[in-house]
Amino acid sequence: MGELVSKRIIATACSLFAALMLLAVPQASATTERQPTPPVGMYNGPGEYTLNPKTVTDDKGRIVTVRSHADAGEARTRGIETCNWVKVTVEAENAVGSRLWSYVNRVDWCYSNAIVTSISPIQIASDIPQWSNLAGWTYDGVKSKEQWDYYGDKWVYRNHTQAKFEYCPPRVICIDEALPEILIDTYADGGYDYDWAVG
Repeated sequence: MGELVSKRIIATACSLFAALMLLAVPQASATTERQPTPPVGMYNGPGEYTLNPKTVTDDKGRIVTVRSHADAGEARTRGIETCNWVKVTVEAENAVGSRLWSYVNRVDWCYSNAIVTSISPIQIASDIPQWSNLAGWTYDGVKSKEQWDYYGDKWVYRNHTQAKFEYCPPRVICIDEALPEILIDTYADGGYDYDWAVG
């Protein structure tokens, strides 16, 4: 009987010790505070459709609306890691709502124990509808592409690209350009933030 009481006391003491250790060690969670500071003037918030004050000219000289949105995958477990993806689209529309061009960045990443364990190179796509291309919009390619461990601790990776679209109606001289820029922060808890601008 005495041996049984002794084992219970030891088991209880071990349980209390383990609980105290869990309280003493910071735990990563979805509520962990994030520190990245986006560049001034670019923040629009995750998942929002936001108008950008940039004016782009269409083939009739009308003001164009530029907006962005994000799509994200549902986190999936792969062994001891969890993986996710996010795709951010920036697109321009003319005054009647017809799309002139779109620029897309996608990042896939995996994470475990509060660190990003792997991240794909930034996947880039662009699209110009045929009518818009005939009117003079062309894609001039990616001007910059960067991906780095923001704090050096594998908690957040910053992914940044900028591309160039040109408006050259007679196909001889270009009279306008659009420089869409996308910045995506991917976190070791599966979350993300994004920013964008069009210069």
